[in-house]
Amino acid sequence: MLRGSLGALGAVVTPLLITWIAADALPGAPVVPAPSRAGQAQRDAEERYRALAGDARIVAGSPTAADPALAVRLGDLAADLEAQADAVAPPRPVEPSATEVPDDAAQAAPAPSVADVLQRLGDSAPISLLPAADADPGPPGVLAAAGAHPRRHPAPLAEALGTAPPLTPAGVFPADHLLTGTGMFADAAARLAADRTDSADQEDDGTADGAAGTAPADESLPDGSRSDAGTVSGKCADADRHALRTVRLAEEGARYAYEVAAARLPGERDALLGRSATHAAAAEEAGRRLAALCASSDPVPPGFALDAGFDTDAPAALGRLEQQHVELYAGSVPSAGRETRAWVIAELTAAVQWTAAAGSPLETFPGLGAPATDTPEAAVGGTDG
Repeated sequence: MLRGSLGALGAVVTPLLITWIAADALPGAPVVPAPSRAGQAQRDAEERYRALAGDARIVAGSPTAADPALAVRLGDLAADLEAQADAVAPPRPVEPSATEVPDDAAQAAPAPSVADVLQRLGDSAPISLLPAADADPGPPGVLAAAGAHPRRHPAPLAEALGTAPPLTPAGVFPADHLLTGTGMFADAAARLAADRTDSADQEDDGTADGAAGTAPADESLPDGSRSDAGTVSGKCADADRHALRTVRLAEEGARYAYEVAAARLPGERDALLGRSATHAAAAEEAGRRLAALCASSDPVPPGFALDAGFDTDAPAALGRLEQQHVELYAGSVPSAGRETRAWVIAELTAAVQWTAAAGSPLETFPGLGAPATDTPEAAVGGTDG
């Protein structure tokens, strides 16, 4: 189910889209360059989302989805994926209409099952997140949000099958694996590299070697990672410092809020203190990354102003605080340099999974469906609680 206005979303998504030009080479016309690396990432993501949406709709209308609730869930998944495909799709020139030739292989393929959709949904996250973490992947915020989005649908689909959802536990998401395309991202990196090779082969008969606009041969490494991973431009470094300072303050505010909640709710003390420790660790990591950029960390205030509803319903207030973190991390993705971006995406994914597990509604584009809210303000004159 789409959350919020797609019109409002467009205002967020549109500035993130990186354009590319692709048209059929006509006799006598100049050779058109192949899509850039950025454009290819967008096009590949669009194709994945549309293919999975199509499978979800097929299963929703099949006897295997006899449960009306399951059919509705599959329809919601398809709608979300179609919206993601529309948002990430690169602009295309208007092409002459052509008679579509049936794909014999596709027609001969067996109909997908709920299990197929569930597995592909679990696989889709790392394949979206890898290009989102790249230095120039297209619309990184949209790709990151779409990669975090699978936290919404797998649980009910897995429950219908009597199996566990294919989700990485919240917080078990190494940023260095995302940065290098290794570990839990190795399979996704291999698939993306294969997709790029296939796309390059398909372009050969319409493009010339070395055409302008084609990504340089040394732009990426064999595993699909960037060859310039260690470089951070001055502009990116400034954006990194700003994002990390903001994140550090927000995480310290969350740590404080959970500590106060633990003092007021003794029956949930251990769980709340555990969550406080998670936020404290994120704040510490943000500080470490600031130091690596030769940037100082702002002093942590003794207390923070808490949500107005904290006294009457602390769990609901904490839920709103976690949603603020989703929006904060999602908003920090596009401008960050590559190493910081990988860490921000890891934290975004963990935050999205946490809010979903806590029962918060999850938008089609987590963190991009509404403007980011302010981080907790330092309390004036001491602490609460």
